[in-house]
Amino acid sequence: MVPLDQADLNKAELQSLRDRVARAEAESTGFWFSDPTLRKQLSEQLQLMKELLKFAEQQQSNRGKSPTAVEVERRLNQIQGQTMCEACHSGIVARNGGVR
Repeated sequence: MVPLDQADLNKAELQSLRDRVARAEAESTGFWFSDPTLRKQLSEQLQLMKELLKFAEQQQSNRGKSPTAVEVERRLNQIQGQTMCEACHSGIVARNGGVR
């Protein structure tokens, strides 16, 4: 269990990271760089920041969950993904007259 003061500190740090990502995203749309390599590098860095933020948020949300709860959530997400894939795929097959 995480002490309350540590949990508050973690929430504040996570919010700071969210703010920094939002600021970087806003700045990236406001600048136009003539160097395509620089544009690509900035875009990749912003994407990395977003992925790290997503990971940090997931870790924070999973912190209080038991290993069983985390596994159940993972399995439900997997089932939901398969269901969505099957629904989409069956629609495509139906539209194409059943020809694969």
